[in-house]
Amino acid sequence: MSKADEMFEKLGYKKIENHQEKEPLKASEWTTQDNPYIQYLGEMDKDGVHYSMFIEFMTDSKLIQLGGSESGKNYQVFRNPILNLEELQAINEKCKELGWITKM
Repeated sequence: MSKADEMFEKLGYKKIENHQEKEPLKASEWTTQDNPYIQYLGEMDKDGVHYSMFIEFMTDSKLIQLGGSESGKNYQVFRNPILNLEELQAINEKCKELGWITKM
């Protein structure tokens, strides 16, 4: 496990990887995501509301995508994520590990 993986795990995120070039899709599967990615997904339930947030590293295009949502019994709302300092540090560490930025 990499240092960034450990940092995200400590923050409550679960790692999900999609590397289609290594894991071809089965005939019964489909995806709208062409770019391989590494995603960290955080989820929690509180007072009957489900919150989720993801931080996704698109490895071929060197892009980072963020997203979040909250959903209750009769609604779902998509949110712009707010990051804390620890999340920013984990993102920076992952970018270093991917070779996107040089280590200082």
